[in-house]
Amino acid sequence: MQNGYEIETVASTERESALSKAFIGYNRAHSPLWEQNHDAQFMPLPLPPFVLDSGGTLLGGLTGRPPSLRAWLEISTLWVHDAHRGQGIGRGLAERAEEEARRRRCHYARLATSTFQAPGFYEKLGYILYGKLEDCPPGDTSLYYRRNLHPKETA
Repeated sequence: MQNGYEIETVASTERESALSKAFIGYNRAHSPLWEQNHDAQFMPLPLPPFVLDSGGTLLGGLTGRPPSLRAWLEISTLWVHDAHRGQGIGRGLAERAEEEARRRRCHYARLATSTFQAPGFYEKLGYILYGKLEDCPPGDTSLYYRRNLHPKETA
């Protein structure tokens, strides 16, 4: 024990849950818009459009979810098999997820990609680069994009 506390390094779901509750409690107490921006209407429901061939083999897919943070779609993964790239599958997956996100009253989308993945693809879809994190992972750069899902509205 040092300075009246000790650091525990054993994984604990109970402590993780307690930490999450404490963090949310702090945010509620200090963010005037917390309750307005976090409600059951925007709970994280998955958005899983997948593309399969006639035999059921996965050719591509997208995972994402509107997180409990109001009005945002977070795209976690978008992948298309190499042999099927350039055929509009990725665009179709993104458009389908964005359409569902709009139905769920999301106004924006965000995602992270790497320089070796598909930054040009996302830019063609209208995503705007808002941040970079170099050497994440070492030797690569993570790129962060956002998109207004209602472009006629002010971003």
